[in-house]
Amino acid sequence: KKLRECRWDNEHFVILCPLHASSKLPCECSTSRPTKVKSNQKGKNPQRQTQLGVNNGTKRNLKNFDRSSEKVVLCCSGLSATEKETVSEFAKASGALVLTTWNSAVTHVIASVDANKACRRTLKVLMGILEGKWILTIKWVEACTKAVALVDEAPYEISRDIHGVKYGPRLGRLRHQNKEPKLFAGFKFYLSGDFAPSYKGYLQDLLIAAGGTILQRKPIAESNGAAASVPPTIIIYSVELPEKCDVKKKDMILARRRSDAEVLASATGSKVADNLWALRCIAGHKLQDL
Repeated sequence: KKLRECRWDNEHFVILCPLHASSKLPCECSTSRPTKVKSNQKGKNPQRQTQLGVNNGTKRNLKNFDRSSEKVVLCCSGLSATEKETVSEFAKASGALVLTTWNSAVTHVIASVDANKACRRTLKVLMGILEGKWILTIKWVEACTKAVALVDEAPYEISRDIHGVKYGPRLGRLRHQNKEPKLFAGFKFYLSGDFAPSYKGYLQDLLIAAGGTILQRKPIAESNGAAASVPPTIIIYSVELPEKCDVKKKDMILARRRSDAEVLASATGSKVADNLWALRCIAGHKLQDL
């Protein structure tokens, strides 16, 4: 009988028998349930409110961002995951397009830099230099996002690479703006000796983009008059060693490659250069001494 007269609070696992009729169950206390509800709100709602705030901010950016940014086509080079996310958020807010591979439609290459603000010589960076594109740090993207508009690129232009070559991006832009002949306009190149197939294709693409012509066959001797009136044919040999190469044989391999290139150049009135010479010219957008 007394059990039937007991009062229960299932939520708090409390039971009161008739002998404690004057006592209140936790669920009957006016301060307990509101506190419980308030606690639940604190535990669940802030995250949702924060998310809503982010979404609203993004919508405001989409509405207010300078629409000229829709003409921007970005390409990333060597960025970290965090930097890629920054670019992605900028693209969503501004309407800019992001390409994962190189394309002549690219307007801005966003490249990673080291502590000295120097970038690596990636295909995207070198192609961007040759085609007069902006080569910028991630700071430009951050500045645009903060301003909710495209900002001047010049303060964020990369001026050097990790090999110490300077001002290539600026010189490439100026050459393109002034509609000057391409860097290797009139030059012919013959790639001599051993090149890794993928690297050879990479180098050929760069030489062609720079205005050069790739010879598929060994060059032939030219008359002295012709040689004096046009840029020389250049025999390019590789200083990139094959994988698993015996270090002790390095000097011998490179000496043989250079010797073979020199013999061919001597017989055809050509010049000799290694692949790094070509990359230095492109990276600095200036012809280097042979």
